Amino acid sequence: MDTDLLRQRLIDLREEKNLSQSELARQIGMDNTAISKIESRTRKVSAEELNLFSEFYDVSTVDVS
Repeated sequence: MDTDLLRQRLIDLREEKNLSQSELARQIGMDNTAISKIESRTRKVSAEELNLFSEFYDVSTVDVS
C-alpha cells in the first residue's frame, strides 16, 4: 500500500464530506490528533483503522487504499 496515495485518498474522502479532522474524529470515535498524524504521514494506519474509514465512507478497503 502506497502511504502517499492512502494519505491523499483519506484527505479527499474527508473533504468530499466537508468534514474537518475534528469532526471526522468525533464521528468515528478516534482522536483528532490521530487523524492529523495519519494525514500528515507521521503515523501509519492500522488495519482496524482502515476498516473503520472504509465503513464510515461506505467504500471498500481497496477503494480507500
